[in-house]
Amino acid sequence: MNDRMLRLDAILDELVEVERSLARGAARRARLLAEATAVRLAQAERGSEGLAMRSLVAEIGCATRVSEGTVARLVNEAEILVGSLPGTLEALSSGAISYRHAQVVARHAVSVPVGARAGFEAVVLHEAEVLTPSRFERVVRRERERVHPESIEERTVAAQAERSVRFEPDVDGMAWLVCHLPAVVAVAVDDRLDRLARAARSAGEGRTHGQLRADALGELLLGGGAGAGAGAGSDTGSGSGVGDGCDRIVPTVVLTVPALTLLGHDAGQARLEGYGPIDVPTARRLAARAPSFVRILTHPESGETVSVGRTRYRPPADLRLALELADEFCRFPGCARRASRCELDHTEDWAGGGETSRANLHHLCVRHHHVKHDSTGWRVAAGRDRILRWTSPTGRTYETRPSGSPASPWPRSAVRAPLPARSTPLDSCTRGPERRRRPVFRDESARDHLLVGSPGRSLTTGRPTTRGTSAPDPRLDEPPPF
Repeated sequence: MNDRMLRLDAILDELVEVERSLARGAARRARLLAEATAVRLAQAERGSEGLAMRSLVAEIGCATRVSEGTVARLVNEAEILVGSLPGTLEALSSGAISYRHAQVVARHAVSVPVGARAGFEAVVLHEAEVLTPSRFERVVRRERERVHPESIEERTVAAQAERSVRFEPDVDGMAWLVCHLPAVVAVAVDDRLDRLARAARSAGEGRTHGQLRADALGELLLGGGAGAGAGAGSDTGSGSGVGDGCDRIVPTVVLTVPALTLLGHDAGQARLEGYGPIDVPTARRLAARAPSFVRILTHPESGETVSVGRTRYRPPADLRLALELADEFCRFPGCARRASRCELDHTEDWAGGGETSRANLHHLCVRHHHVKHDSTGWRVAAGRDRILRWTSPTGRTYETRPSGSPASPWPRSAVRAPLPARSTPLDSCTRGPERRRRPVFRDESARDHLLVGSPGRSLTTGRPTTRGTSAPDPRLDEPPPF
């Protein structure tokens, strides 16, 4: 071999060793996670194990800068590997298999009866050393079907309870819509999209088959018809069908965009709530289809409500909306739940003298609202500019800022001086995290924004609105029952 081939051979050897090192690290991580789980559960009071695990997952996520969903999955996999699959864990520790192979075994073994897991593992494990994870999964799935005591009909009923759809933002004005469906439904949907895309083909069509399928899906869900979009495509492949979907959308949720930008001036960037920056032409097209505009001033000097002190427990509508736009996400470290699906929390509890003010109100999702209040050991204090300083049960500290701040919401220090955790009841200003909201566009620098909403209705409560200021509804001002 010449020198280049010799170097390539050496690189391959190094890559193999890197993969083995990663596998050994994954095995060590699994053992540590299983030990952390055992320690935390040993500390938990009887009946509070679920809350203890929620707190542990949050603490690990903050310390490692990994999402809580990923941490929960890793913890579950660690428990099954350490507790029931010693052979798989040993193979992972030696670098003989990858963590992806170990995940496949763990995911299928968890539904196999405990007494049958050793035999199941022994049958499939030797295949993991010679097959890729995708090929290995087919082998494991077949073996699981063979040894599983429950019929596939019973398991299908249970699995269908896990169906879901989730939204995942991507870059450059794009996003993923991921569906987890029963296999029969998924195959039928896939087949229909295929047929619609093929039917939309024409001599002048510039869109690819994948683009036609995507446009057909958007057309169906947005109620524009049963095709992949009318008209021929362009050279860029965007077509004149559903494309970006703007011609099918009548904004019925809040749309915030600088007024001068809508008029054609370069007045700042538009932002979509729960996503981030989008192009101004898209914002203009959406705004052009809005039924009405309501002016809102978002600077304190403009007259925006910033506090009602101790006179009211529930914040007025303009303050709620301003806080939703400012926070944009849950204010717990690393959480990506949109503020429109969260609850407003008095950081200093109302029952303890906290005010209903901009400085004392912050959005928390239901999960982290309970983490704060249900004696998990987490503590939080509000600082200047609505900065929140969180202290974990082990004493590590983390800061989060409103979404417009350039600072990171992840750990800024690691002080280990835990204080006694306080026990306080759940304090929720707003409920109904599943209510429908309007797409929000925001310019971080401009003070004057336009909000697009349904005519004659409040942007926050949906109740009919009138000109001028009306007296607050006393039913909305009742303090919490604690």
